[in-house]
Amino acid sequence: MKDFNFDYQPKSYWGPQDLKTFYGSRIKGQIRKKMITEEVESGNIPLSLLEPEVSEELKDYQNHFHPQMMGGEYLPNYKNNEIEICRVVLDSTTLDVYSLRVRKNKTRHVYRIVDEYSNTFKLPQNSSVKPLKMIQIIQILNNCEVINYDSGERMMKGIIRPHLDYMCDYHLDDYSKEKIINFVKVESNIYPEIEIYYEQQKDIWFKENTKGL
Repeated sequence: MKDFNFDYQPKSYWGPQDLKTFYGSRIKGQIRKKMITEEVESGNIPLSLLEPEVSEELKDYQNHFHPQMMGGEYLPNYKNNEIEICRVVLDSTTLDVYSLRVRKNKTRHVYRIVDEYSNTFKLPQNSSVKPLKMIQIIQILNNCEVINYDSGERMMKGIIRPHLDYMCDYHLDDYSKEKIINFVKVESNIYPEIEIYYEQQKDIWFKENTKGL
């Protein structure tokens, strides 16, 4: 098992950044973001694709090819001086995305999670003076409460394990372990170890779910 630096803390969320980190923290669409962060240094990407938000015409064009092309594109727009520091991606038909964002006011960093369905999220930590440590990001992802936009009822606690539990409960006989585990992924251009951490955690959680099978 890999050891992790849970105390890792970026000096700033808005300091000097390479192009991959800059665009990876600002582009909403999942597939578009992945393409751009892989190719941005080549200088061959149309400027229209580098914007956080794309036009409705381009969204319709993307959707023509596959619904997953729309993943993340309908997330709420960024507020002033706001960027994404982490996201959770579901390998669903429409590639649903949860986006953990931060903005800076006069004295504090303010955090929120958004999705594409207008649900609301109660975070265990809403603000901080300094950027968060990796362990604090994990605590937010594992302990936030997801409140249904329509009923106001709590849907789940945490936005990673509940999806893995669901896949194990309902699709264990249909899908391979790899497909179940890969249904939910964590990504971050700011916290480089967090994706690997959750890959290990998902394997542990899968074994807990399937104990005795």
